[in-house]
Amino acid sequence: LKNVTVTGYGINSQVKGNLLITHTTLEPFLATGKLSLVKGSIKAYGHTLTIQPDSSVSYQQSPLNNPIINAKASETIQPITSSSKMIDLNKIEVGVAITGNLANKKISLFSNPSNLSQKQILSLLLFGYAYNEDDDSQDLLKALGALELAQSGIESSGGFTSKLRKTLG
Repeated sequence: LKNVTVTGYGINSQVKGNLLITHTTLEPFLATGKLSLVKGSIKAYGHTLTIQPDSSVSYQQSPLNNPIINAKASETIQPITSSSKMIDLNKIEVGVAITGNLANKKISLFSNPSNLSQKQILSLLLFGYAYNEDDDSQDLLKALGALELAQSGIESSGGFTSKLRKTLG
């Protein structure tokens, strides 16, 4: 594939690779191959995250609408540090990793340095600061509950997580 861009579900990326698509009258469209995501971004948790170079979408004689995803996207942020409830951090890379097939994808959060909990990373993405682990803030607990409920976090603009951020502050 040359000069192909994928846009949708919060993803905007150029793709490179090879894909073989087959179809019979009795089966859905099936695909085999691997597409690398290059020069792209993912909208997640109210941020535009840069897709990391080793991200890909692949097919193993699988339905065209159910690829195997192996993607990471991140952003380097300067956390807000004006409250005693927050951890003092220098610039930190936070991101989202998406793995598995589209129908059963697993979404996890990561950071660099990697010593932050999922709760702290989510707080950084949603609010711009990381709460101490001892803090039982209702806003953060609501956000974590919403994350578990939504489990996708990937949105088109104006979606669920943008509304959540506005509601929770």
